[in-house]
Amino acid sequence: MVMPVVGGGQRGLALGVVTGAYRFRADAVPGMRHTRPVQWRRTDLPREEVQPDLRDSMGSPLTVFELSRNDAARRVAALIEQGEDRPGPPESSADGLSVASPQRLE
Repeated sequence: MVMPVVGGGQRGLALGVVTGAYRFRADAVPGMRHTRPVQWRRTDLPREEVQPDLRDSMGSPLTVFELSRNDAARRVAALIEQGEDRPGPPESSADGLSVASPQRLE
């Protein structure tokens, strides 16, 4: 999960892992009712630490979308684990974080 963070004149990114299934919350305010639990692993990543090709993929006007170009899932996992965007061939995960294909919500 990648989410833009804006505050204090800075633009950054929060990175996390979806930890559960979709849930509709009728008690939440409109616009916040469709949820999935997320474990936020980094909440202070400067956008400049992401290589331009991956950073440009994150500029979709859609609320929810899949980052699929330029080996994005592996690279976001590497940003979570090592704090560094490493384009190139995949490397094994040091802490067992796996990158799964996203599931389409029906």
